[in-house]
Amino acid sequence: MGEHMEPQEQATRQHQNRRIGSEEQKIRRIQAPIAGLSCQACAQTAKNLLQDVPGVEAARVSFGARSLSLDLLPEATIEAINKALARGGYEIPAGALSEDDADSATAFAQKMEDNERSRVARGAWIAGASALLTIGLSWYHIHGAWMLISAGAGVFVGGQRILSDGLRAARLRAPDMNTLVGIGALASFGAAVIEVLSPNLLGGAGHHAHAGPMILAFVLLGRVLESRARARTGNALAMMMKLAPTVAHVTQEDEVKDIDLKELKPGMHILVRPGERVPVDGVVLIGTSALDESLLTGEPLPQERGPGERVHAGAINGTGALTVITEGVGAESALGRITRAMREAQASRADSQRLADRASAFFVPAVLLISLVTLVGWLLGGAPLGDSLGRAISVVVIACPCALGLATPMAVVAASGRGARAGVLVRQASALERLCAAEVIVLDKTGTLTLGEPELGSLVPVDPKANEKGLLARAASVEQNSEQPLAQAFVRAAREQGLPILPSDQFVAEPGLGVSALVTGRRVWIGSPKATIQRGHKAAWVNELCEPLRAIGSTPVMMEEDGTLVATIGLTDRPRKEAPEVLAALEDQGLQVQIASGDDPAAVGALLKALDLERIPFEGSASPERKANLLIELGAEGRGTIMVGDGINDAPALAAASVGVAMGGGADVALESADLALMSSDLSGLLRALRLSRLTRRTIIQNLGWAFIYNLLGLPIAAGLLTVFGGPDLPPPFAAAAMAMSSICVVLNSLRLGRANLDD
Repeated sequence: MGEHMEPQEQATRQHQNRRIGSEEQKIRRIQAPIAGLSCQACAQTAKNLLQDVPGVEAARVSFGARSLSLDLLPEATIEAINKALARGGYEIPAGALSEDDADSATAFAQKMEDNERSRVARGAWIAGASALLTIGLSWYHIHGAWMLISAGAGVFVGGQRILSDGLRAARLRAPDMNTLVGIGALASFGAAVIEVLSPNLLGGAGHHAHAGPMILAFVLLGRVLESRARARTGNALAMMMKLAPTVAHVTQEDEVKDIDLKELKPGMHILVRPGERVPVDGVVLIGTSALDESLLTGEPLPQERGPGERVHAGAINGTGALTVITEGVGAESALGRITRAMREAQASRADSQRLADRASAFFVPAVLLISLVTLVGWLLGGAPLGDSLGRAISVVVIACPCALGLATPMAVVAASGRGARAGVLVRQASALERLCAAEVIVLDKTGTLTLGEPELGSLVPVDPKANEKGLLARAASVEQNSEQPLAQAFVRAAREQGLPILPSDQFVAEPGLGVSALVTGRRVWIGSPKATIQRGHKAAWVNELCEPLRAIGSTPVMMEEDGTLVATIGLTDRPRKEAPEVLAALEDQGLQVQIASGDDPAAVGALLKALDLERIPFEGSASPERKANLLIELGAEGRGTIMVGDGINDAPALAAASVGVAMGGGADVALESADLALMSSDLSGLLRALRLSRLTRRTIIQNLGWAFIYNLLGLPIAAGLLTVFGGPDLPPPFAAAAMAMSSICVVLNSLRLGRANLDD
């Protein structure tokens, strides 16, 4: 029981105990690419269809990322999901559905997008060639059946997908851009038929036949260009997926074998050679090397890693060879969680998207009504039927609900990619808008204002005759199971003194109170002075024991064995050197800064004094509930709030804030509760997140403004307003070209976020 453990055994025990107490969830989440989306309205239609499927708890569909995310109850079946999607012409391609193989799903999505782009390009080529041929026939005065055959090929062959999608949307009572374009193309072809059968009826000849295929050619060409631009906004996700190698070097009985990453199991020993990427999350067993983690955390400088320290999949190894014990593989690695969070962010909805969705719901019916009014109005005004019909068609095809629908999602896709490259992981799209609108920011102390690498300063036994080393060994044996930064101080101190890390059992973590476990048959408990008093110890006595530690700025921690107080422990933690500058910058941006820490008030005050931040209000000995209530109280005053923390204790407060920000390296519970995560340990990542938020909000406003202004100006011009003042008409093909360009402009404007400088 008291034997000293080798580093390999210690790392193995850490791995085995890290997730004690987790429970399986009844709701499972799946993500997959979705085929058949041609506009933002399609994404909304697909979502509505999915929400009607029994067992689908929540559905998120992203047109920008061409993906869906579903929360499913046990009764949900993939067959029912695909059957519902088929009603709208959508599908999850066979082999693309994955709960844990993110690499395959992402690769499948890219392949599907490439195939879709090729298909649309073929349609654009057919429609364009048809339009040019029809114009050529008109020049040579070849009318009649030949002209209709030429125009019909462009409309019914080149535009087949648009026509079928538009009809399907109309049947579902959710008309979209395909419906409008299809109506415009069919109306133009119908006018061409009338021109052939009764040339004098429309008041002109030869100017409608080419309009149908040309409308479709411009629309399809616009989709090709939009798809290419949109693919660039999603490059960050594709780049992340390529970071992890597909093969790992597994060491087994002094032999190294190359094994596919999918076959790796937790606990396997992996050899990482110099210059290679780390394939898994794990703990270093043997070797020391500097790792480049810049694409994971945004840290520009290589980070030294040695025995007992954690490494992450995707990092590039330096000049030293490492042997790593596997902890997380694929979707369970930090890289897998990052890519999953990016996909979820791209599928989530920003607050401004609701405005666009409300407008889009009435958009198509309103456009059809305006088109009808245009036709009737010009006819009543004495205009020829051909001119009146042309203007009505122009109204239909110039209207662009896609620009409106793309305004927010494309900005979110671009921003999430840019954030990932800067070490800012966006988990909720709405957080990007709320972050820059917040007025109050509350920060935790340990791991946020400090490095989160506490050191054991002193251990004072209550009984002077007690064995200090024995107490420390038992304390470290309990704390080895905890994810709290303070816990690692005990483990490091025990190792430095060559003390054994003993087996422990029945580990219990009580957030804000303490941790306990059975060690050598004793129930060992470690917690704060406040929790110690709550456990029945006299307050005066506890405070008397802690006072010497508080006087020197240490954080006091109490230790019990079988209900008896046995030691007072002093912990210290170095402050982050960038903290004063970052907090001053936050204040300069108009944010009210507060500190809420579970640490002792004296320790918090000493830290702020050392950082020359005594002006900042703080609250010490704050329980998780108190932190959460503080955020709720601030929010009740109508002020947006930001909570920044990294521990299990911070999870309720992160969830209660308008925006929760988890620091890099934080506990999994904290990361799951947060809206944003800073993957770097540098607090200045918070300033980059705020700048990204402001740029994203500005881009969304620009996109929405452009979409609204375009339609407000475009519809009257298409209806012939300029002709009233002696100006020109806008032919339907030109109206279609303008419509295609409006969507491209939104995508290109969003693309600028990918090159944004976040360090200004």
